[in-house]
Amino acid sequence: MKIVDLIHRDMVVPELKATDKRGILEELAAHMAEHHPQIDGAALSKVLIESEQLESTALGEGVAIPHGKLGAVDQIVACLGRATKGVAFDAVDGPTCLFFVLVAPQSDATAHLKALAHVSRVFKDREFRRRLLSAPDAASMYQVVAEVDHVLPAPEPVAENKILAIADEAPRRGPLEVTNEGTETTLHFRGSLDINTVSELHDWIDEILAAKPTNVVCDLSGLDLIDASGVEVLVKVYKHVRSTGGAASMINAHDQPLAILKMLRMDKVFNL
Repeated sequence: MKIVDLIHRDMVVPELKATDKRGILEELAAHMAEHHPQIDGAALSKVLIESEQLESTALGEGVAIPHGKLGAVDQIVACLGRATKGVAFDAVDGPTCLFFVLVAPQSDATAHLKALAHVSRVFKDREFRRRLLSAPDAASMYQVVAEVDHVLPAPEPVAENKILAIADEAPRRGPLEVTNEGTETTLHFRGSLDINTVSELHDWIDEILAAKPTNVVCDLSGLDLIDASGVEVLVKVYKHVRSTGGAASMINAHDQPLAILKMLRMDKVFNL
């Protein structure tokens, strides 16, 4: 997936006029409705506002990714807006200047999740944000978006790893390290938990779950990046452990993984 595949040239608003959160969402919704006849601006505005009332979509560092689902669209529709002076958007670190709206079909949760994860990864890049903020007009902003997937390095494929068998070290495979203390099994996730790293984990996680652990803790303190594939791994662990009568919890999520889990309302499920 490339971010440019999600957005058309006419879906860039170089200077938003609104000065508060509600106004920003209404203005972006109106712009999307103007260029997509199947979208009702008032309905989209309502969806985005209700989503924000549940949890702010501000990622920090001047970025927010308002998002929602509409039955009127059959594919993901996106819009990029900029408020150069910044708007209060319930971010933990100050005003928000860049807004990337994602509207997904009501029935396609997977595409929605993948788009959210990819867009959040792209906006983590400081240089990309700087270029968007300094671009003189909508055409220049679109060009920055069109170039970003070529500029940012793709996540490096993880080479085949072997489980470490050193006595003093916990078993580890790729982004996962496992420790056991009494009845508690802790899964320590490190680095990136994404499509490039999860494939090597499935068999090992199945082995761990087959032992029916009674208390599983997923420690996300070392996790820097998560995408749809990674979220599926966490959900799999959580559901399986709970279905066998065990306890499962997630702790120490931060930055991009925490933002993604919050946007998907997973923080309520996992009690983050």
